[in-house]
Amino acid sequence: MPEPTIRPHHPSARELSVLVDAFGLDADGLELDQVEVTGVSSASWRVEAGDLFVAMPGRAQHGAEHAEAAVERGAVAIVSDAEGAARIGDLGVPVLVVDEPRLALGHLAEWIYRTDGDDSRLIGVTGTRGKTSVVRLVDALLRALGDGTAISTSIERRVGDELVPAGLTSPEADQLHAMVARMRELGVRVGSIEVTAHGIAEHRLAGLELDVVGMSGFDPER
Repeated sequence: MPEPTIRPHHPSARELSVLVDAFGLDADGLELDQVEVTGVSSASWRVEAGDLFVAMPGRAQHGAEHAEAAVERGAVAIVSDAEGAARIGDLGVPVLVVDEPRLALGHLAEWIYRTDGDDSRLIGVTGTRGKTSVVRLVDALLRALGDGTAISTSIERRVGDELVPAGLTSPEADQLHAMVARMRELGVRVGSIEVTAHGIAEHRLAGLELDVVGMSGFDPER
């Protein structure tokens, strides 16, 4: 069953050929005419029609192993590394190669969802313990002031009244950019998110700018 997610309901299509030029990708021999991208996903089960699927190497397996499922769900193009592209083969959609798909993911999502320069404000909370509590406290204070808000915690993600359970404390970069894009659609001006060291190391904030950062305290690693 597809994982519930928050993403824009009315995305503006972006031409794949323009994306290739913007990121300096090699598209020799690929048919890009008429290919338009409306979203981006790093998980095949979250793919929606019109998405760019980013197949990343993982600890247990490569995302390229799920490329066929992503195309079946509606992916119109794939981005992966050289190893992933070799595994994918010919699925009838363009396959673009980057050196580091995980690093590229956030910047691709930023471009596709047009979150660069978005006037939404993001508050990040990090620390060993207490992140969820602090995010919820900040969110409650903002709502008490009459602001529409969004949150992303280890328990839930919410934009306005739209709520989905969270799978990870730090969602993937494509999910965060999709959340910011949905904030823009709903006129939600401020979001509070949990930030982890693991998420930072895996570039899950790539392409996003935090306006305020708070720390809830640090304990020694166990």
